[in-house]
Amino acid sequence: PTASFIGRVPGDEVEIVVEGEREYILAGKNYVANASLAGTDANKYKLSGTISIEFNIVPANITAGVDFIAPTAKTNLMYNGTELALVNEGKKKDIEGSFLYALGDGSFDTKVPTAKDPGSYTVRYKFMPSGGNYYESEAEKITVEIFPNKLHLSWSNTDPFTYNGQLQGPTADVNKDLS
Repeated sequence: PTASFIGRVPGDEVEIVVEGEREYILAGKNYVANASLAGTDANKYKLSGTISIEFNIVPANITAGVDFIAPTAKTNLMYNGTELALVNEGKKKDIEGSFLYALGDGSFDTKVPTAKDPGSYTVRYKFMPSGGNYYESEAEKITVEIFPNKLHLSWSNTDPFTYNGQLQGPTADVNKDLS
């Protein structure tokens, strides 16, 4: 904070000094600034009004794209029987901190969520700055799809059949002759 005064006689050497001015930079703390008079004519004046003032610095809001790069959905995910990462990790910029992720309504964790089975999944994320000078980002949602694996079906033994009293018919082959 800064302070000013009204009522100085022209030509008098008096100035206001603020202790605490420009000394405080961290958010989330309470500070006190004190005003006093200085100069060769300071003894001719008396301060009235508030001589000390309490103040605080609140954390700043952060924004995706400005303060951090948001995670993105993985694309073209196809079921393969293994756990698949659902998002590309977010990246921090100038602000230190970490990303937290949650699958659906689950708890937030630093690990990128994974899934194995085909379906639609919702991943929530937020950026958690360290140090207390910034608020955490709002939780955002990303929808990710794991598609079913495609199987190629081909038929063999499709010639016409003549009755012979036995079971007979065409044969279905899956993933045969894929090229």
